Amino acid sequence: MPSVCYNNVIRQYGGDGMYDISVALGGKKALGKSAYNAGDYNALIQSGISVEAGNHFKDLLQLTDKEFSKVLGISERSFHRRKGAKATLPVNASDRLYRFARIFSYAVEVTGSEDNARKWLLAPHFSFEGKSPLEMLKTDAGAKDVEVVLAAIRYGASL
Repeated sequence: MPSVCYNNVIRQYGGDGMYDISVALGGKKALGKSAYNAGDYNALIQSGISVEAGNHFKDLLQLTDKEFSKVLGISERSFHRRKGAKATLPVNASDRLYRFARIFSYAVEVTGSEDNARKWLLAPHFSFEGKSPLEMLKTDAGAKDVEVVLAAIRYGASL
């Protein structure tokens, strides 16, 4: 998926403009600090992305705690235990959350709005054998498939 560094902020490139990944994660307030490039995001992932950023993204996608914890690969109980102030997600869940936010950002560019991107990510798609793009994002290989389909949509290929 194409990305560009513009004014030192990683944004997904596509559609009619740019959509900052950190917007999907609640910005500096939820992340605890600004993230401008891949190194910043890597550091956030390694230290654990805040549960607050996760909750922001969960609410953006209108997922329940159960649905969200499932896509992050952690138990719902573990997710609830981490809801305290300054709590962070484990590294593997942080990595998945970043992947979801990155793909969501690209989907916003392609579909034109957060609402359209959310609907597209949650709906079953024939390109994924009836699975939703969100289900595909559980693995890096699945994320690459989702990126390919989004790129095809962006450039007008028939699917």
